[in-house]
Amino acid sequence: MALAFLTTSCGAGSSAVVPAPAGNGPVASLSAASLSFGGQAVGTTSAAQTLTLSNTGNATLTITSIAITGTNASDFAQTNTCGSSVAAGANCTIAVMFTPSALGTRTASLGISDNASGSPQTAPLSGGGGHYVVLSWSASTTAGVVGYNAYRGSASGGPFSQLNSSSIGGTNYADGNVQAGQTYYYVVTAIASDGAAESANSNVASAAVPSR
Repeated sequence: MALAFLTTSCGAGSSAVVPAPAGNGPVASLSAASLSFGGQAVGTTSAAQTLTLSNTGNATLTITSIAITGTNASDFAQTNTCGSSVAAGANCTIAVMFTPSALGTRTASLGISDNASGSPQTAPLSGGGGHYVVLSWSASTTAGVVGYNAYRGSASGGPFSQLNSSSIGGTNYADGNVQAGQTYYYVVTAIASDGAAESANSNVASAAVPSR
């Protein structure tokens, strides 16, 4: 590589000064400017959303901390594969989860403190906390039952609309598509191994969603 700049002098204190190559040092960037989790039932945890932290520089990126701060920091959590450093030209992933503790908009910020210019690298986090109803029932004792369907109506006598798009394998279901101040009525049916035969409705259970 040709020298872009060179000076010399003779006598006491002689020196040669060579500027550092362009792009020297670590360069950190995130794959997304922010993460939005949309609506999530209060007290339940979202699927993880992933950010990639890349070091496009020519020196090791030393990480001091990866932390979530802000108004509702405790509603968000992260795990990562970054460790304490990322080699030049390498990257790592940061997975963020959202568990709203209350209704309404929840916000925080993910920050990565490191030895790159522009540290800390940050990504705003947001999501909304909503209501949900959890249904629980006793397992069927009939032979050949392979799953259940959950139904909801706005009156105790129906009609009821199916909530699940595929068979429920366990004995509980969370209905997160509910509105504050409304009362809902639920029934559950058992499904036979042929996937076609379905039992009669269970007893009707109701749930009143708080108004706030």
